[in-house]
Amino acid sequence: MPARKALHTANIELPTLGPKDAIALLNANAYGIGTGALALHDAGLVLQAQTAAGALSLEAAGANLSPTDPRVVALRRAPGQVGASRLIRSLMKGSDLLKARHPRRVQDPLSFRCLAPVNGAAFDQLDRTEAAVLADLNGAGDSPAVLVEDEELMSTVNFDTTAVSLAFESLGLALSHTAAIATFRIAKLMSPGFSGLPRFLTPKAAGARTGFATVQKTVSALEAEIRHLALPLGAMTAPVADGVEDYAPMTPRVIEKTHEIVRRLARLAAIELVVAAQAVDLGDRRKLGRGTGQAFAFVRKHVARLDEDRPTGPDFERLAAALLAGELGAALAA
Repeated sequence: MPARKALHTANIELPTLGPKDAIALLNANAYGIGTGALALHDAGLVLQAQTAAGALSLEAAGANLSPTDPRVVALRRAPGQVGASRLIRSLMKGSDLLKARHPRRVQDPLSFRCLAPVNGAAFDQLDRTEAAVLADLNGAGDSPAVLVEDEELMSTVNFDTTAVSLAFESLGLALSHTAAIATFRIAKLMSPGFSGLPRFLTPKAAGARTGFATVQKTVSALEAEIRHLALPLGAMTAPVADGVEDYAPMTPRVIEKTHEIVRRLARLAAIELVVAAQAVDLGDRRKLGRGTGQAFAFVRKHVARLDEDRPTGPDFERLAAALLAGELGAALAA
């Protein structure tokens, strides 16, 4: 969308630039911070979607929900865990799993049990990254600074975005952890030894159909790409400007690779939602929670149950686009 149209849509008047304003905008990291704000927006949507997908996987697996009990969580308040546990229990409010006195297992695999602390750590880092971006959005990064009241020009280093770069590096790393446990949950839901459901979640006779078997390769590739992108870019850069500019935090590229993680994570969340919904369909049809029920209905609105083998790539792409458009968030808030 052209900037002029975007400003008009947001009811923001086009500013009138004065002397030095154009170079001030460039010095203030407008490109990096602008793309960073967009990446944060998408990261928030995808992390919420991935947490909802994880909760639906808990439903499909008949998981033990005691790790999300507020009394247990209060024993060790890890960053983000309290809020994530609260979100998971909110999504599962009304679920039969919250009423069950005798869960199937005393301890589920860590990829199920640790949904709250792992995704909670990512939510916590998302908040920290937002704070770093807001500091730039609400500050002046130009150099030299024009101190109008004192009638002085002073050299500054307020343009440096090391804090923003490190925040996005940490966010990408946190998201890679959520991708890892999602990958393990998806694989376990397809395994009869864990889920008690047909292999690869096909309702047809064993060996007669592939079900979601090939999807495991896609999931593995997505997780590997996310893990690779999460590796720190580093601060080593070739000196420019005759050696005066001999350091750069590489913020625009760090932000872009973090956004690439988010886009891949949207696909991974879409896959887990579809796989978990299929597992729910093939399972005992326990009563789902209000939020997990909405997540299930959201999946079925976009993707039909897999009764016969078909190409599933278009299903995942369509659902991932809906996640990035905020449709699941809107459905959960309804």
